[in-house]
Amino acid sequence: MYMLILYILLPLFVSASVLSNNKKIIYTFSAISAIVLSAVSLYLLSIDAVVQFSINSTLHYIIISLDTLLLLYFAYIGFKFKSLKVLCLALIQLFLFTYGETFLENEIFSDFYADKLSFFMLLVINLVGSIIAIYALKYIEYENCSQKRKTFFLSYLWFFIFIMNMVVISNSFMLFFFFFELTTLSSYLLIRFREDEISINNSLRALWINQIGGVFILFAVIIAIHTNSSIYFTNINNNAVLITIFLAFAAFVKGASKPFESWLLGAMVAPTPVSAILHSATMVKIAPFLILKISYAFSPLISFLISCFAMLVFVVVSLQSLGKDNFKEILAYSTIALLALMVSIAAIGTKEAFTITLYLIFFHAVSKALLFMIAGILEKEFHIKSIEDFTLLFEKAPKLTILILLAFASITLPPFGLFFAKLFSIEYLSFLIKQNPFYLLVVISLVIGSSILVLLYFKVASKLIDRSSTEHEVLEHKIPKEFTFTSYILFLLHLFHYL
Repeated sequence: MYMLILYILLPLFVSASVLSNNKKIIYTFSAISAIVLSAVSLYLLSIDAVVQFSINSTLHYIIISLDTLLLLYFAYIGFKFKSLKVLCLALIQLFLFTYGETFLENEIFSDFYADKLSFFMLLVINLVGSIIAIYALKYIEYENCSQKRKTFFLSYLWFFIFIMNMVVISNSFMLFFFFFELTTLSSYLLIRFREDEISINNSLRALWINQIGGVFILFAVIIAIHTNSSIYFTNINNNAVLITIFLAFAAFVKGASKPFESWLLGAMVAPTPVSAILHSATMVKIAPFLILKISYAFSPLISFLISCFAMLVFVVVSLQSLGKDNFKEILAYSTIALLALMVSIAAIGTKEAFTITLYLIFFHAVSKALLFMIAGILEKEFHIKSIEDFTLLFEKAPKLTILILLAFASITLPPFGLFFAKLFSIEYLSFLIKQNPFYLLVVISLVIGSSILVLLYFKVASKLIDRSSTEHEVLEHKIPKEFTFTSYILFLLHLFHYL
């Protein structure tokens, strides 16, 4: 229990330290937090620990009050910006939440529960998330806004890491709903950071779409009340079909799966660290995490249908990514595709599928965080947003160009972890065909989708190595060490595959 408290206190402490505006202090505390929390996660994973605890009634009522205020704030936003969708969904959630809290019966189970899955997610969140937050210290200097808003941005990134830590250790549906909606609030605030019209519109879209996920969670709570089922993840009954279906829908929303993908695509207008930490490395990972958490309760039919649908999304979105030229947009589409792949494998619910999904989650987080960080460097140092402008990049920044090639290769080609995770997926799914011949559809979709992503890699690579337009010598551009150091550290995390 005391080790879990570190995941609460350290991110909050670093979030507060940002207010000092002292770079040395912030860098030091950020590095200490990343090292300590990652080390604790690795230790707890190595001993296969399980930690659980409950909160007292006073804290429970405080959380209910905060949850109510949060939903009222969403309603206020809907009213202020004349967004009927945001307003209606906030009121629906408020009604369902009040109904649920009114009629819930007391169950004696742990409110917070951390097992191997939770500790693995804590490792990803705090290791990758901390590196992105450190990177953001340099990135935010380029933003044209007040120092107060820059400080808020940096502080909120660390507060978001705290929120994500709480998401992955919540055992009660109601606690999970509270922190789930706090991630929705995070998306809204950070997407609208630049305060221009497109940022505000896209943040409102992210708000109402993610609220749909909250509604699905509350539907699961209401069904649990009326069927005398448990509202704790560790105690879901195998017969609770509707509960698992609604929770799976919530996962599809947060993972920006079709038809909910527009919020993630719109989020690309935010500063690049937002894309890296919220919409690539951590928050969207709630989707495969939640599916893994409830997959033991899936019926064989539900498991297959989710797996098949998600793999179809993988193929369709991978195909869509081929037609894009904006670098961040390409990364967004490939993120949605690979999240669908993770959900597809996670839904199978076996020990082998569990291991493969963890592999996919970790290496996707590392690769996509690195690629988004590179996108930020290209945007701020070279004013490049489209791959059509890559032609002279090799002359301007040869090391960065090589890093882009390697980072993009890390999501498609050997010897990187994601490639082997896909290979293991094909091997395991081929084995499942013996039990259910229809899994052949999933295997075919996986092969097609993976092949399309390889084509995407070569499309980007061809732009990077094209030197046909070089007519005169181009001076090499010096990139700040704060950018290069964090990027190299992230890339080195791929060595975990060989440990």
